Amino acid sequence: MPDVVAWVPSRAVAARETGPLVAYGVLVQLGGVADALMHSFEAWAVYDSLEGASLSILFLAFQDVPPGMVKSVLTLRTGNAWVHA
Repeated sequence: MPDVVAWVPSRAVAARETGPLVAYGVLVQLGGVADALMHSFEAWAVYDSLEGASLSILFLAFQDVPPGMVKSVLTLRTGNAWVHA
């Protein structure tokens, strides 16, 4: 029976695919913020008062930034921009 050897990518290949850890984290966070900014002008957002604007921004931060970060991770890992559409 032949020996089965699992293929393990080298560190150079892994670094080339994902990039430095800091840059990866920054890209993921920027993706979350960009997704929230795209949703900031939807019909439910109220910016006519300080209270309304504060609540809208808080809602965006809690509701849209985490899914945007997940979308960024999926896009960076798969290379497919339509993975979250």
